[in-house]
Amino acid sequence: YRYRIRINYNHNNIKIKNLTISKNQRYALYADRTNYLSVTGCNILDHSSSGILLNNCQWATISGNNITNNDMNIYLSSSSNCTIQSNNVFQGWCGLESGYGSNNRIIGNTIKKTYGEGIRLYRTDDELRDNYLKNNYYTGISITRCTGGLISNQTITGSQNSVNVNDFSDVTIYNSSLGKGNFS
Repeated sequence: YRYRIRINYNHNNIKIKNLTISKNQRYALYADRTNYLSVTGCNILDHSSSGILLNNCQWATISGNNITNNDMNIYLSSSSNCTIQSNNVFQGWCGLESGYGSNNRIIGNTIKKTYGEGIRLYRTDDELRDNYLKNNYYTGISITRCTGGLISNQTITGSQNSVNVNDFSDVTIYNSSLGKGNFS
């Protein structure tokens, strides 16, 4: 099976709560062009692609979940005005990626022991606040081709690079604790 849960095209106000979704070939939850999706209190683990993939979604809330050992644990693709808050993310290639969207808020998440980046931002203007990133092998936070955005109160320890920035403008980073890695 490609999807455990698939939500397609123009669905609104969907709530997914307190589920365990495990060991699928590809995606635990895939939502496309969905507005006001809420995913809370779920355990999502061991998928070969994404734990949660939001594609072209608006106003989604992903909060209070345990997301473990998916290639891409949380992936926002061309999604805007979403809130990713208070999730525990562990292992996998990337903790959270947000690309080609805008105005997403990534707040108060714990992301540990990914093999690539803890958080990867690409062509977006998202806000990152109060996240704890520990022992993400390559980079705590990677920022590429972003215009705008606010990154504050991050705690990053145990990565080769704490923050990696490339081709960006008008991104503000402040009030953060960067442990053993580099700022490159």
